[in-house]
Amino acid sequence: MGDINADILRPTVYPGKEMLNSFALAGTRPPSLITPTRITSKSTTCIDIIAVNEDIQVKSYSVIPSATSDHFPVTAVIVSTFPDKVKPVIKRSFNKVDFEALSQRVADIDISTYLDSPPDTLLEQLQTKFVEILDDVTRIRKFPMRRHRSPWLTSEMRQLIRHWDYLAKQLKIHPGSAAIEADLKTAKRRVKSRIRREAKLQGSDALTSTNPTDSWNFKMAIYKHKGSKSDPNNYRPISVLSILERTLEKLAAAQLYNYCELNAIIPPQQFGYRRHSSCEMALLSATDSWLDHGCP
Repeated sequence: MGDINADILRPTVYPGKEMLNSFALAGTRPPSLITPTRITSKSTTCIDIIAVNEDIQVKSYSVIPSATSDHFPVTAVIVSTFPDKVKPVIKRSFNKVDFEALSQRVADIDISTYLDSPPDTLLEQLQTKFVEILDDVTRIRKFPMRRHRSPWLTSEMRQLIRHWDYLAKQLKIHPGSAAIEADLKTAKRRVKSRIRREAKLQGSDALTSTNPTDSWNFKMAIYKHKGSKSDPNNYRPISVLSILERTLEKLAAAQLYNYCELNAIIPPQQFGYRRHSSCEMALLSATDSWLDHGCP
């Protein structure tokens, strides 16, 4: 990355400190030997770097002085290796976490002794105490990663998708071209049609298999709550949030739910998305109302 606007020659002050913290959270690392990449008559800073993953070996890293620009070019040579096995996923599991107790512990965090400190210090103390609570509730563990590939994503399908992408780029270069637009529409129809056909073939083989695991894996691979499973337009993306975002999301949802329940904001006629409610309770409530007041 270049021109990060954060001087990592000064790792103890903002914004260089925050940039180094971001590298650590992302599992990347800056160069071991930090060299200035921008030198002026008044300052010397390092704002152009190449950050790599922690598991990648850097063979050489150098800054090339240049008189053509005030930003010196940066080069890095890495050793490319192919892992012989899939590495585990390192994360926290919140399946068995009591979020009410976690919410109370987070609410009890006390940083009053740092009120006279700069905002960066307050944020750092809050983050440190929050991570300590997370480490006590659910520690970071290694979870196995499974290789999963869509069975209908064949080499021919990949070639069609690459052709689709190529036509889309050509349309950006030549906007308004009727020929490219027609070819792009044809490519889209071919890809969608091929996905439907391959999904049907894979589904037929899996659902008629004597091994129940095959049909279960196929259903899990293309599961959708509604719509045709052979139509790619019915697939939904998955939202992947960070640990802090997921935790804060659940804490905020719990607080909002308790506030709405205590202040009777949610009407009693609503049974969806509420605790201790179900379709059966809605039906019983409606039946009881009809018996008391008579059917219309």
